[in-house]
Formats: sequence, structure tokens, C-alpha cells
Amino acid sequence: MKTQENKTPDLVLLETILAYTFQNRNLLERALTHRSWAHERVAPGAEDLARRLQNEALEFLGDSVLGLIVAVYVCRAYPEGTERSKDALLADALEAITGAIFLDGGLDAATRFVNHALGEELQRANPMSAAEADYKTMLQEKLQAERRPAPKYSVVETLGPPHRRMFHVEVTWDGRSVRGEGRSIKAAEVAAAKEALLNLKLDEAAGAKT
Repeated sequence: MKTQENKTPDLVLLETILAYTFQNRNLLERALTHRSWAHERVAPGAEDLARRLQNEALEFLGDSVLGLIVAVYVCRAYPEGTERSKDALLADALEAITGAIFLDGGLDAATRFVNHALGEELQRANPMSAAEADYKTMLQEKLQAERRPAPKYSVVETLGPPHRRMFHVEVTWDGRSVRGEGRSIKAAEVAAAKEALLNLKLDEAAGAKT
């Protein structure tokens, strides 16, 4: 493994900022380790070790936990609402830390952290603004409203070295398809959904002129 050049973050100070003390501080350190840093610090051919060091798995878990917590908040604050989702633009690091806290202290601890970190944002959240921030949700709802099949996402191409991956995702619906790209599968799916919505709006505009 290569010699570490960067200064180790002050995890105790960070725990103070997060208002949460980890039982297993390795989880916090992993939550802060981006995949590019992990791949630069291991020997060639040691990709499996790099994957264990980086935060992508925690980010995936945190994304789900964060979505659950925000959905519960919006559901309680707006019981008359219908569709709900989290803000799709939340930082990857926040998601990874949320996932780490969930593993370390459970859902209650993760909920307290999210309320601490996103208190003002949660106060402003409502079903409409939450759904509008998520292109995948918007596409799903639009197709459902028109009684059309749900969209399906698939990774069609992965380019670049492990620490600079670029994912290409295709979304299909009603025999049609468009693609999007991003530095993560999630980002590529959102880009594809956004492109699909644009295509549907262009179709509607063209139909209105005929």
C-alpha cells in the first residue's frame, strides 16, 4: 500500500460537529474515504481492498436510510400528501455518513443525525418540492398517470479506470429509450430520467401543434 500523504481528518472534532459519537470509528473513517483516494492508496491489482476501504457501499445504504427518514418526516408533516421522495441533490458524503451512523447506532441514531444536519431543510420540505427534486420520481409518476409501463433502468456501459468511473445508463419505456451518464449509477439514472422527461415534453409540445 502506498504511503499516506494526506493528513488524517480529526475524527473527534467531526463527531462533535455531527453530534454523534461512533462506537466503531472505522465506519466514520470509511464514510469519508472517496473511491478515488482508496484506489490511489492501494497496490495495482488490489481493487477488492480499495472497495472495502471506500465509502460507496455506505453511500448506497445512507441514500436509502436518508430517503426513509425524510419520507417519514414529510408523511407526518403533510399527511394529506401522496407521493414523497428525498432531495436528489443531497451530498454523497452526507449519505455515506448517514449509512455509517445507521450501522453503528441504528435507525434512531441516524434519524437524530439527519434532524441535526438537515433541520432547516426538513422544515421546508413538502411533497411537491421533494418530488420535483427527483427526476426519477417525476418520470415514474408521469408514466403512471398516463397508465403506461414503469420505466426500467440498465447499465449499458462503464468507462474509465476504477477511480474515475463513468457510467452510462439506459432508461426504457413504451418501446422507447434514452441514455444518461454520471460518475455513479445513481447519477446516471437521474440524468437518463431527466432526458426522458425532456423527450416526453417535446412530444407533448409537438402534439399540441398538430
